Amino acid sequence: MIITECELGYNRENIVREADEGNVTAQEDLARGYLSDNNAIVKSVDWDRVLYWLRRAAENGSLWAFRRLKSLKENPGDRMFRDTFPTSKKLLKVQSSESDLHFLMSSEEEQKYIKKVHERRGKELLMHLIEYCQDERRAYPKSQHWNKIYHDYSWYTNTKDFTKFPPLKSPLLIDTWNASENDRRLRWLTQIYWCYVNNKIGNLYNSIISLKEDDWHYGDCESTISLDLIKNEYASWLGVKRHPKSDISNHCTDNRF
Repeated sequence: MIITECELGYNRENIVREADEGNVTAQEDLARGYLSDNNAIVKSVDWDRVLYWLRRAAENGSLWAFRRLKSLKENPGDRMFRDTFPTSKKLLKVQSSESDLHFLMSSEEEQKYIKKVHERRGKELLMHLIEYCQDERRAYPKSQHWNKIYHDYSWYTNTKDFTKFPPLKSPLLIDTWNASENDRRLRWLTQIYWCYVNNKIGNLYNSIISLKEDDWHYGDCESTISLDLIKNEYASWLGVKRHPKSDISNHCTDNRF
């Protein structure tokens, strides 16, 4: 299928600039363009440019690019990627994969790319959860569900022995009389951020998304708690003093008080 410039959102003139500036989608599309001989964005197939943009995209956490590089490592002769890019057979005329295997991904690169892929995926899950947990007036899960999710991760820090995990503060449940709704919202979202920082976001994401509508407490606050506020709160868990202006009461109004 030929993708038009309009559908791409960029053209041959600006896609390289977008890719150079770190746009992962542009980096992936450049690699695809060189593989598929897509005249909308590249002039011709070019194996060196394929590898360059695959590596750039993988360094930025592209799972698609990493899988292409992994496929080449496992089967260097298959430059059509199991017929995913049949037009890239032209590349075989450009360079002999039998005589020159310098393009293969090293073990060090593979580990680095895997880490970047996980980091990118984790950030995507985090941002989706922050948005999802505040959509449709969601505030935080009801007590039994909040407690269940909390205890799934709190045991990592509940030990007398040395632990690499930072503190995970407990839920501010309904019987915490002096906590406002925004205090509870911020505690809940900061627990999510804790899971992101400590590489637990994948399982947490599934637990939260699987909650039913009746499992949530819904609030009246229309203000959105930003990632910056969540980061400031998390820093306070680590003992970093917070400037008074960073207090949630200065950013969100709790309509119940």
